[in-house]
Amino acid sequence: PSDPVPVQIAPDVASSNPWSVALTWSGLPVSGCTGTVQRRSGAGGWLDLAVVTPDAAGRIEFVDRSAQPGLRYGYRLVWSAGSVASTSAEQWVNVARLRFALACTNANPSRDGLHVAFSLPDAAPAQIAVYDIAGRQLVRQDVGALGPGVHALELAARGVVSQGMETTW
Repeated sequence: PSDPVPVQIAPDVASSNPWSVALTWSGLPVSGCTGTVQRRSGAGGWLDLAVVTPDAAGRIEFVDRSAQPGLRYGYRLVWSAGSVASTSAEQWVNVARLRFALACTNANPSRDGLHVAFSLPDAAPAQIAVYDIAGRQLVRQDVGALGPGVHALELAARGVVSQGMETTW
């Protein structure tokens, strides 16, 4: 009974990735309108994320940077303009899971060592290793303790990996 009555304003999910969910609501009153973006997971209660106002076209754009990878969230907009108050339709979003990814971040071949960027899905034990064409391990670095997210590090200093050696992933 405390919730406003839903109307035909539905959110549009502009994008979703492991680090954020971008939502847009259109068709809102322009004059004197304010709203609160809310989120919930499962059948839990609604959490207020931000107070927002529409632009001159009656549009609200919001990016949730606190969404956790691999979870499912419901979003809605509770808004009011003068004596009119309402709640948008609920939009459910599956936030993408983090996956392992690796990239060489310097020239290939390189004279300045080996710098890599990578992402980890969790804090499980993980290593990055470089082998030469004969199968000899040149460098190994434990990286699992860095935790989930995107990371960058110098895997091999200048001179550790032979000059002109190409790396492939």
